[in-house]
Amino acid sequence: MPKGNVYIVVLSCIALATMVPSFFVARSKLPLRYVGGYLAGLACGLVVLVAESALAGGIWWHDVFYIFGLPIFGIIGGAWVRPPPV
Repeated sequence: MPKGNVYIVVLSCIALATMVPSFFVARSKLPLRYVGGYLAGLACGLVVLVAESALAGGIWWHDVFYIFGLPIFGIIGGAWVRPPPV
């Protein structure tokens, strides 16, 4: 289980891995972009969670809730920013 400064770095990686893909997919012109954005954030977040459990020797229970919740904020940001003109 990560502790101290290592855990802050792990949380930053989780936040970036879940929110950034969701933001860019939600900003695109794809059909069902919000569902795709959530799934992209969820998949990237799960990869980081698996890496954390392997490298740090375990995960905290609330990290799982971050994985499910943070893509929503990426989607909100992507929906708020206008997509680039085509």
